[in-house]
Amino acid sequence: MAVEMRFNVNPSVTMNGEAYGLKGDTGTTFTPSVSEEGIISWTNDGGKQNPEPVNIKGPQGERGEIPDETPSRSVIDLIVERAFIREEIETAGKSLETTTMCRAFVNNTDTTDDYGIQSNTVVTSFSGGNATAFATAIKPTIPNGMQTYGNLTCEVDGETIYVNRITKTYITATVTLIPGTGYDNTIKSAIKQAIVDFTNSLCIGEKLNASELIEECVKVSGGTCNIISIILTNAGRNTDSLDGDITKLWLIKAENVIIAEV
Repeated sequence: MAVEMRFNVNPSVTMNGEAYGLKGDTGTTFTPSVSEEGIISWTNDGGKQNPEPVNIKGPQGERGEIPDETPSRSVIDLIVERAFIREEIETAGKSLETTTMCRAFVNNTDTTDDYGIQSNTVVTSFSGGNATAFATAIKPTIPNGMQTYGNLTCEVDGETIYVNRITKTYITATVTLIPGTGYDNTIKSAIKQAIVDFTNSLCIGEKLNASELIEECVKVSGGTCNIISIILTNAGRNTDSLDGDITKLWLIKAENVIIAEV
């Protein structure tokens, strides 16, 4: 049975009649939902980046006990805190007119996360403007006790702040398809544009899957062809998916979408 609760990360959060957290103007409401498999995922009503899904059940015990499907208070606390910290950092970074993109990755746990970020560490990636100016803007939003990590070193008020400058990484996509009735150059161009639009809409840290690109191509092809496969190429390596990277932004140009008709 799925479990659903609602949390507002800007003002106080209420659970079992008890309020906690920072008070302020009404902010974004994050709604967690727990699946039967024990995966907690989130949606929100403010167009914000949602926390990563988390498996809160863990491995089954030796006696076959069924883990409680309801997330523990500590797990919820960490997820809500993580979302709040990330929003504060990104808002500060984007307040600079020179910032064209900003994404904060927050690991407020005691273990290394899926991005390879060490415990209690903030990694902030940005593009546009001066690194020291950017580090100065985000410094007040980094919680005490959390360290920063990045490929650029900035000295701010006697403290070292590390940040990442985003690297635009252009890839190639090879689409293999079987043409059918109605397939023409217009459809071919639409397929290329669908791949460009979807890929270039991703934010830094988001994974790119060939299966998602195939779905986009099917939408615009209107049944005029059969999409067999899409192979992604980055730095000479072929794959059907590119993992999210905290420093790289996956991009593609139309001329780098190759259509192979068989």
